[in-house]
Amino acid sequence: MPKKLITLLLLFLLGSAVYAQKNEKVLFLKNGSIIHGQILELSTDSTSTITFESTDGNIFVIELDEVAKIIYSDLNDSMYVYSNVSKLYNIMRTGLGFIASLSKYELRHPLNEPILEIGIIFGYRMNDLLNVGLGFEYNKYPDRNVVPIYLDVRTNIFLNRVMPILFVDIGYSLTLGGQENSSTGEGIILNIGTGIEFMFSYSKSLLIELSFRQQWTKLNEFRTFEDFFGQVFLKGEQVSVANNFVSIMVGFKF
Repeated sequence: MPKKLITLLLLFLLGSAVYAQKNEKVLFLKNGSIIHGQILELSTDSTSTITFESTDGNIFVIELDEVAKIIYSDLNDSMYVYSNVSKLYNIMRTGLGFIASLSKYELRHPLNEPILEIGIIFGYRMNDLLNVGLGFEYNKYPDRNVVPIYLDVRTNIFLNRVMPILFVDIGYSLTLGGQENSSTGEGIILNIGTGIEFMFSYSKSLLIELSFRQQWTKLNEFRTFEDFFGQVFLKGEQVSVANNFVSIMVGFKF
């Protein structure tokens, strides 16, 4: 008997009609369908099927390979009866960042164009509602190229085919070059956002995100000085500044 049937079979045999309501299960199919109800029968033959009765009385006979996972109806318990999906996932996303506010130093070097943002997140599903990942981005500024590296923490407020999400990114940005009098692009980055996740299947979904980003960076500031003899010269120094952006991004989770 395949190992993946053993856990299901034992739990099914331990169930009883007295506790049917209390132990209601939620069946997630790989195509994105979600069904609430009870396990009626498990087939251990070559077809490996599960017979499931929904709360509205409909009976479904489903091949086990089509099942993503089965959990208790109380999602806060995160108690899995069965899981057939990888805990690893990736997010590819791209979008534009728009200036919300600039430091007094950057006002002399205004960023009039949107910032192009392209990134990828390598994530791990801690449970159904909490995901953690490592993200890498390429940001194209009008005067420089920046690569943020950050920790991405995101949560689904509830599970459904259309789900609201919240996320926080925190990390550090590295510069790939810039103009002499522009920001270096290096510094701490904090990104707080929300969005909507549209589930195509249990492992594939479309993301639309809106976030507020604060980028700490160092500005190469040049000032003129006059010495005791009246000679004028330039002196450069780096000043730490914080700029704020609003980002709109579209992504694909798989």
